[in-house]
Amino acid sequence: MAYSTPRIAAIEYLRVVMLPTVEQVRTIDVLGTGTMGHGIAHVGALMGAQVHLYDAMRGAAQAGIAKIAKNLDRGIELGKLQQTARDAAFARITAFDELTSVCAQVDCVIEAAPEQLDLKRDLFGSLDKIASSHALLAPTRPRCRSARSRRPCAIRAGSSACTSSTPCT
Repeated sequence: MAYSTPRIAAIEYLRVVMLPTVEQVRTIDVLGTGTMGHGIAHVGALMGAQVHLYDAMRGAAQAGIAKIAKNLDRGIELGKLQQTARDAAFARITAFDELTSVCAQVDCVIEAAPEQLDLKRDLFGSLDKIASSHALLAPTRPRCRSARSRRPCAIRAGSSACTSSTPCT
């Protein structure tokens, strides 16, 4: 069976990307401290990763840590978590007020910013420049790609094309 030229061209540009496993993700940045952001940070710390919590609003990262402490304490009250596990997880979370300092040497950056496309584009444009080259950039909105980023936000592959079939513009 003969293939048409467009199909062959598509195959030529296919790139294999190796994503890190959970065991390889040791440091996570969570950008945004709302309900989703502090929940992601909470789970990341419980899984054993160092978690850096950042929010553009001054003091919001510290407020996010307070929410996480309250949730961890509630886990103890319900018998779902031991005090030692709570203390260890809480010790792995650090608040940051500067984006550049939080993104220096991380394995994964998870964006949990409000659903404002321009805000997310600006954020990923900045991340593309300051995050570690090996870091996985993960949006909480599926199929979102920054127009200012040279690579898809979910995969740091160096490609200019979004990996999704319906990128946002």
